[in-house]
Amino acid sequence: MVLNSSFTFRDYAYLNNARQVPMLPDWAVIDLNTPPDTVWPGKVVAADFFDERWQLKP
Repeated sequence: MVLNSSFTFRDYAYLNNARQVPMLPDWAVIDLNTPPDTVWPGKVVAADFFDERWQLKP
């Protein structure tokens, strides 16, 4: 599980700053059996944002 607290761009985004946008929301579950590449850290199994109280949405 990844808790996002900063930028989430990877190697691909370093080609120019127009690609330096967040790629993951507040939290994500990453399947590490899928090899990472220049865009993704592995297969994103689930991802979402926390609510206004930093709680998981129902």
